[in-house]
Amino acid sequence: MSTPENNVYIETPENVTLEAEVAGFGSRTLAALLDYLIMTVAILLSACLFLRSLVESNSSTTALTILLVFTIVTFYHLIFEIAWNGQTPGKRALKLRVVQVNGLPATVGAIVIRNLVRVFDFLPVSYGIGLTVMFATRHNQRLGDLAARTIVVHERHQVELDAIREDFQVRYTFLYPNDPIPEYITTQSLTQQDRRLIVNFLQRRHDLSARESLALSLAKRIAQNMGGTAPGWFSTLSDAERFLEQVAKAFEQTEQR
Repeated sequence: MSTPENNVYIETPENVTLEAEVAGFGSRTLAALLDYLIMTVAILLSACLFLRSLVESNSSTTALTILLVFTIVTFYHLIFEIAWNGQTPGKRALKLRVVQVNGLPATVGAIVIRNLVRVFDFLPVSYGIGLTVMFATRHNQRLGDLAARTIVVHERHQVELDAIREDFQVRYTFLYPNDPIPEYITTQSLTQQDRRLIVNFLQRRHDLSARESLALSLAKRIAQNMGGTAPGWFSTLSDAERFLEQVAKAFEQTEQR
């Protein structure tokens, strides 16, 4: 069972602290049993196909069946965790998810690493090493989690985190997805309050009667806070909004690193 002492506290880029409930031994074991039940059913169905191919002397079907069983045993967890963003059918049923230790979604690289190390967790038999390490680590991590810097958490915190980040989404008017951000645009000297002001304006700009004056005033304020070589004045609405969109985009890129 997970306790407050071994939960993790995630400081999001939005300066919001979330408590992530680490999945305990019981919930992780039940999720694993569900996954292995699904794998067993799939393998049994493959075995029936294999026996049928032997009776019919169909070598191509036999080879396909062997390949199918190999894929199930070797890549079941990897494929699902990549496709379902850190979940397998068992984890989804138990509302568990693999995330990075900082609370961000697990990367493909991290998922690959934790699944490559799975074979060592299984040694000597029945996840002997993996279970021992889980009991010994504060956040119930097996070897694969330690190697990949991941944890398994109850999904509730991820929903909250996604909701917070969704609130910072901006529909860009002047920027295309691959447009580069000018080098003078930096967020190091800006605060989350600056970001909130920018996002609030960009989200509501089409409904503002004083849109131009607000854009010019806010752009000037952000440029002053940014310092350095940022432009200190803006002559048109489009110049100001383009600058604010670039700053909002820079915040997003910083968050994704």
